[in-house]
Amino acid sequence: MLSNIMGPLLDQARELGASVDRAYVPYPGSFGGLTPGGTESYVESVTAGEENLSLAAQKVLSQCPSAKLAVVGFSQGAHAASNFLRSVGKGSGVVPARSVAAGALFGAPTRSPGSGL
Repeated sequence: MLSNIMGPLLDQARELGASVDRAYVPYPGSFGGLTPGGTESYVESVTAGEENLSLAAQKVLSQCPSAKLAVVGFSQGAHAASNFLRSVGKGSGVVPARSVAAGALFGAPTRSPGSGL
């Protein structure tokens, strides 16, 4: 799903001369064995996603300190991305807030019921 959104967006940015790239951050994506592929609990899966995202962000910024990150997540990945973005915004994240240019959450379980766009 996200590749359908991010692919054209990145292509357009490149056409405008921007130097952009994307990376998929792996995480179990499991629900305690309720779905094929993993037995980790939902919380363990989200935590792993947040930890892997933190490591990936640190790696990018160590290689290119002036880079700006855009963090995008869908469903369980949006939960991990939300946790990461909240910690960065509070100043307790692994990267400085000035290094994050954008965050987009699709199907986020952390979204408050009834909240507007």
